[in-house]
Amino acid sequence: MTEDLLLHHLVEAQVDLAPDRPAVSVGEDHLTYGQLDARANRVAHLLAERGVGAETPVAVVLERSLDALVAILGVLKAGGAYVPVDPDYPPDRVRLLLADSAPELVITRRGLLDLLPPLDAATLLLLDAGLGTTPPDTRPPCPATQDNLAYTIYTSGSTGTPKGVMITHRGVVASTVARDDFYRADPVRYLMLSSLAFDSSVAGIFWTLTRGGTLVLPETPSYDVAELCRLTQACGVSHLLAIPSLYAALLEHAQAENLASLTTVVVAGEACPPNLISAHQQKAPRARLFNEYGPTEATVWSTVYACPASPLDGTVPIGRPISGTSAFVLDDCMEPVPIGVPGELYIGGHGVARGYANDPDGTAASFMSVGLAPGRLHRTGDFARYRPDGTLVLSGRADRQVKVRGFRVELDEIEMTLLRHPHVREAHVIVDGERLAAFASLRTGSADEIATWMQTELPTHAVPSEVNVCDALPRLPNGKIDRSRLSALRAPHQPAVAAEEQWTDTERLIAQIWQDTLGVPAVSRRDNFFKLGGDSLSLIRVYNRLRAATRTRLAITDLFRHASLHALAQLIDSGSESVRSKGDAR
Repeated sequence: MTEDLLLHHLVEAQVDLAPDRPAVSVGEDHLTYGQLDARANRVAHLLAERGVGAETPVAVVLERSLDALVAILGVLKAGGAYVPVDPDYPPDRVRLLLADSAPELVITRRGLLDLLPPLDAATLLLLDAGLGTTPPDTRPPCPATQDNLAYTIYTSGSTGTPKGVMITHRGVVASTVARDDFYRADPVRYLMLSSLAFDSSVAGIFWTLTRGGTLVLPETPSYDVAELCRLTQACGVSHLLAIPSLYAALLEHAQAENLASLTTVVVAGEACPPNLISAHQQKAPRARLFNEYGPTEATVWSTVYACPASPLDGTVPIGRPISGTSAFVLDDCMEPVPIGVPGELYIGGHGVARGYANDPDGTAASFMSVGLAPGRLHRTGDFARYRPDGTLVLSGRADRQVKVRGFRVELDEIEMTLLRHPHVREAHVIVDGERLAAFASLRTGSADEIATWMQTELPTHAVPSEVNVCDALPRLPNGKIDRSRLSALRAPHQPAVAAEEQWTDTERLIAQIWQDTLGVPAVSRRDNFFKLGGDSLSLIRVYNRLRAATRTRLAITDLFRHASLHALAQLIDSGSESVRSKGDAR
């Protein structure tokens, strides 16, 4: 890799080779490589006149569009660092990102000004307002070096406050060149689904434009699978990168002819369920399927796995490190663990970010030198293990390993179990106090069916207390689950009704104890103790009262395993001919 190579130089090489080749298309509109280069040069001259140079942050507040691509290349050509801000984000988040990144200029259009905090004219460049005196379209001198910033992209904030990840030209050039090393099929027509504010857009833009392909941008929202099927077929899309849940929905809707042009499909951003491989082979057998892994802090991707044509049992690996990248699985003492033993995953190499913008403490905690490789390693927060064949398998996130009712629970493991059910399209699990709540969109079936199935597939302590079914899980513009909107999907508790089946004496006893202990006005025979609000302390109180009221030798674990009122009553009745009166239970 040439030491002085800058990101936009890779694109300019394609401009010089074929200036009339289509570079980017949106519906009927498109720009050739020559037109894209000329328009970006004009923007770069304007930015340079306003003082933009090396290390200057410039916010790009634009939808996926021709103008957005022009703006990004213009910032890079001027030597600055672009900060993509998705106008589809809530206004408060837009303002938060702009406040934190403190850009010297904001590139946007008139129709988006209401989203922004008050800005003076000197801080704004409105692409739809005309560029005034037409600046030259020649390539301006660029003051940036490989060690200067190319962009700052903010994480989703799903695990806390969004962090601005600062990536240098060296990092993104290394990431882009690594694609040439691994993928033998260059993007001919790449369908870019991700928001510009999500780091997978970097893969789509620069992998395509540095190999002479055409970047295809959908006019409609990227989750309209019917339109995506039509667009893939109409445009002859060769390459596609999507989160697994979106690709699964696309496969479910698509006919084989919709996907016949595909040669390369990449899934990333979520765990890849094994059944996605078989679904892919059925609908797009001529395309290779790859599972990529990589945090934003390591420049888009760090490992990759070529999925086999045959179905897989168990977890889909994330593969091996890409060229120029190292991956270490370490224990709590920062020492490598043996093959097959889980540990925390650390990433090293040219792609490791400079750090987090305006966050020295967060940078120090996530980027460190440990003597295992040159430079710093990024602590991913993901747990993984190496298999004997040298591939990596993820086993969950550190921030998704939680304790519920005294048991350590892997939320990712529960989700992957849910996704193994043939009726489950997508799934997410959260912790609410001492309860686990599952959310799922289903192809068919019911919440009760899924809840019953989980009882046979998971340890008792890992079975969610509730299953909430919806048409689709709410997502952020970058495709990740919007956890703030999940609570609205929770089904309200339905108390017992008069016409319900006849109750047994044991069921009445348990119901009274639950009502007394939990303070609820009524319960149903199908209610789950933990869904009603039970926790470890209240469970012990119920256990003691039941032991005193019945002749059955209950174990505390029985109450975990039989959390529904009806199931617990059946257990008690199977070991005792009678129970004491309700009065004896008091």
